[in-house]
Amino acid sequence: MRHFDFSDDVLEEIQRDRFKHPTRLVQERMEILWLKAHGISHAQIAELSCAARSTVQRTLDLYANG
Repeated sequence: MRHFDFSDDVLEEIQRDRFKHPTRLVQERMEILWLKAHGISHAQIAELSCAARSTVQRTLDLYANG
């Protein structure tokens, strides 16, 4: 499992966009990032966000690669 460091500013954006971004896909990705920022395992993130583990991994890859 990879480690990500999220700055306070980034966490604020993620928190806001989890619920207020106009695009549902972005909201779902922000939920995955939010859970990752709080140390949740990939398997638990998949379960809590109702996403496939491959979706969790792909979302984290997208974030890591900018």
